[in-house]
Amino acid sequence: MWLAEPERTQPWVCFGGDFDEVAQIALPDSVRVTDMPQDVVVRDRFFDYESRYVFDSATRVLQISRRLHAGFGRQVCSAEEFALARASLVRIERDALAQIVVKAR
Repeated sequence: MWLAEPERTQPWVCFGGDFDEVAQIALPDSVRVTDMPQDVVVRDRFFDYESRYVFDSATRVLQISRRLHAGFGRQVCSAEEFALARASLVRIERDALAQIVVKAR
């Protein structure tokens, strides 16, 4: 949403708020987890973001949790503020698109 445009030259809508996401996936015994994303923390002037990835091999449950607080202090931001926020937005987006890799046993 915020990265819909790779570069901004005009004011843009920069709504803030709190966003929470939790997912639990029960994996069958026929697969094994070979790769998981690392936990991520992003904190700057605009964002407080954390993600966590946990796989419990005893229960075979994978839990993914992400929490984001976006605070801009207004609803319309400048192109300069986008430039300041862009690196954090890219890190957050990259984490949200990260994949868990499983393989058949």
